[in-house]
Amino acid sequence: MFPLNTCGTKDTRVAFADLMEEVFKTFPEELQGTFFRHSTMTEDEITFWVEKHFLFRGKDVMQAASGYHADWPYGRGIYVSKTENFMMWLNEGDHLRIISMNQDGDIKTTFDRLGKCAKAVEDGIKKVTGK
Repeated sequence: MFPLNTCGTKDTRVAFADLMEEVFKTFPEELQGTFFRHSTMTEDEITFWVEKHFLFRGKDVMQAASGYHADWPYGRGIYVSKTENFMMWLNEGDHLRIISMNQDGDIKTTFDRLGKCAKAVEDGIKKVTGK
C-alpha cells in the first residue's frame, strides 16, 4: 500500500500521514496526544520540539542522498503523547518510528509502553481501514 520512503511520492507520504492521523484518534486515553505535521507547524512549534530533542529536521545528508527527503516537509510529522513519554515519527526514515522513554531508567515500564503503542497502532489501522 505504501512504498518504502526512497520510492515514495509526496502523495503516498501524505496519504500515510492522513491515515495515521485517523489512527491516532483511536488511541486509548493513556496514549492520547497531538499530531504535528511538519508542513503546518509554526516556527515556534518547530523550535520548541527541536530544543526538546523530539523533532527531526530533515537535514541528514545520507538520508537526503538516498531520496528520503524528497518533497520535504510534506507527509512528515510527529505524534507526541500528552505525557511526553512516547512519540512517533512519520516518514522520517521509516514510515513510522515509535519511541518510548522514561527519565527514571525504568526499562520495564518503557518497554511495556512501547508494546502498548505498537498494539494501539495495529488496532487503530484495523479499525480505520477495516482490514
